[in-house]
Amino acid sequence: MIETPKEAAGRLARGAISGRWKAEALHVYSDETGEPIYWRIRARLENGDKWIRPMRLNGHRYELGEPDLPNGKPLYRLHELAVHPGAPCWYVEGENCADALAKLGVLVTTAGGAQDDERTDYRPLARRAVTTWPDNDKAGLAHADRVAIKLRALGCAVETLDARALGLPDKGDCVNWLETHPNAATSDLAKLPRLRVEAAKRKLILEPIGKLLSEPEEATPWLVDGLLPAGGISILAARPKVGKSTLARDLTVRVARGEPFLGRSTAKGAVFILDLEGKRGETASGMRQLGVTNADSIKVFCGTAPQGAFAELREAALAERPALIVIDTMQRLARIPDLNDYAKVSIVFDDYIALARDTGAHVLLLHHQGRSEGDGVDAPMGSTAIAGSVDTILTLKRRKDDNGTRTISSRQRYGSDLEETVVLIDARGRAIAGGLACEHDLRDAGERIIEYLAEHPGAEQSELKDAIEGRWAVVRKALTSLRDTGQLFRAGSGKRGDPFKYSVSSSRGSQEPAEPETQYSHSPIPPAPGDWVGAGEFDSEVF
Repeated sequence: MIETPKEAAGRLARGAISGRWKAEALHVYSDETGEPIYWRIRARLENGDKWIRPMRLNGHRYELGEPDLPNGKPLYRLHELAVHPGAPCWYVEGENCADALAKLGVLVTTAGGAQDDERTDYRPLARRAVTTWPDNDKAGLAHADRVAIKLRALGCAVETLDARALGLPDKGDCVNWLETHPNAATSDLAKLPRLRVEAAKRKLILEPIGKLLSEPEEATPWLVDGLLPAGGISILAARPKVGKSTLARDLTVRVARGEPFLGRSTAKGAVFILDLEGKRGETASGMRQLGVTNADSIKVFCGTAPQGAFAELREAALAERPALIVIDTMQRLARIPDLNDYAKVSIVFDDYIALARDTGAHVLLLHHQGRSEGDGVDAPMGSTAIAGSVDTILTLKRRKDDNGTRTISSRQRYGSDLEETVVLIDARGRAIAGGLACEHDLRDAGERIIEYLAEHPGAEQSELKDAIEGRWAVVRKALTSLRDTGQLFRAGSGKRGDPFKYSVSSSRGSQEPAEPETQYSHSPIPPAPGDWVGAGEFDSEVF
């Protein structure tokens, strides 16, 4: 009969412990998929001391000791960290503390005891907001300090609870605190006192470059894949009435449900919305159109921001750990007297950055676009400190020469920039990526050329240049593409007295060898995305 891990733990403990003892727990260390790697046996001796030993499976037999771990020891509850990439978490000392705190519904991990941090692989915590809860003794505080240094090197925002201020006995831990606070909830954890890192204690330490190069590469966790980093900050800039609020509302619903946004996967999580500019009824109506129900994990504040709003937002975010915080608009909360004042803008954005880093949420700030209607760093109105402080700049535009078509583009600190992409909005307010703007332009120019030539067969190239709106470079490229695909027929040599003349082909192709009308490289006109051509449900006026 095959021995179970629990049976093996009892056998090994009986063989190693003399005298009376009591079994307390068998903790499983697993990989990212939940497959066990090894176990830790926890027992209590008759004199009250703890007996904790690792147990491994050697072939078909369990024995005391850790397995070979060339990449370092795994974190406890690693499979839960893998399911919630980038999410904020707690770090405690000991598996029993982790299990007790997890019962409150928070993400929590540990390396084990106070001396286990040196051999542990902390990379799964990279770029997260981590709160450490040390045991109330010298060894526990030193352990928390070492772990904080390792985590900050991985790009984590780290806070440490003030164990001495919790009123715990010597060597007391979170289990003791939970025993004295049996009705504690997640919101109570955010109110626990934190240690402050004193600037005077910080030191400038120059390290050999080899140490820096030997550190593992950081993996960026994403709220929206390749676009919005978890624990990061972004700004969505657009002119008034272009539709940034509508786009942001759709994003909140997608994140709350874990649905793709503009064709990109999202990390599911709770959402906070501060609607500081619109009307309460308009927000409610927009959410109803999107099909939002009470089951969606979305919380909303509508109205003018009260005094102390930012501090209250931070407290709520620390307690509930949302995945996304949307502030519409940034200036309604920040109230910066002069948006062109670089120093003052930088100071205000320090608070926004800290909000994102400390809570693990992505903070999306809606803001008005400058008069120049530029892209990237030139898009947000005000000082360049705004663009320089965020991880992602999203620019939403309404194109003047194309029936008000909206496009979105991004400038990224992490990942690759999003090329200008057409954004379609359906009747419910859902945003759909309609393909690259350059492809849209080429397709639109081709449609206008075909329409014009159907009424004016044999039109000369100079006539088309005057008749077809839009940039001539795009029109010329469309002409070449239409000829390459056999949709147009061209007559004439293009020489003086014998100009090129164009007509819609009567057959699918032409035997005439293609000669480009332009020096630019060209490709066939891309078809419109099949999920929205002629669908009839999209309404550009929803914005």
